[in-house]
Amino acid sequence: MQIYFRDITLDDLSQRVEWINDPKIGGQMTFKHSVTLETTLNWFELNQKHKSRYHKIIVDAETDKAIGIVGLSEVDFKNSNTNLYIAIGDLAYRGRGVSKIALEMVLDYIFNTLKLNRAYAVITASNDASIKAFLSVGFLIEGTMRKHLLKDGKYIDRVMLALLNEDYLANLP
Repeated sequence: MQIYFRDITLDDLSQRVEWINDPKIGGQMTFKHSVTLETTLNWFELNQKHKSRYHKIIVDAETDKAIGIVGLSEVDFKNSNTNLYIAIGDLAYRGRGVSKIALEMVLDYIFNTLKLNRAYAVITASNDASIKAFLSVGFLIEGTMRKHLLKDGKYIDRVMLALLNEDYLANLP
């Protein structure tokens, strides 16, 4: 499967809202509540102004269909690290290796273009598929943040994973 990234546009915002609010997709993400088109538009406008953020649409190269989102929510150039996230929004693409391919592409950007030292992700502990995808590209589990997030009236654990530039470079084919 071949994919590419493109910038998020205003036309993508309703799809992003749908994905985030879908319990099968957004339920595994760390949003504390549902999002609206209005809050997503505010998010979009804010992110257009920040150079420390990178948000893209994952696209199926064969069909040009938007299938997910990937991004860096905080690029910290001073400390040379970034928080990375990914979500495959189109359920038909789950289990097909899209996450691994997208992670490999964004890691190339993080370590070879931005020249950062560390990429990390904070994932809901019950999201086994996402944790597996991150482990498959070299991330290590650094720990579990117990009862870290209150979501839908329940505390949930989150797992911190990270990959250092030196480990990324050492594991390149």
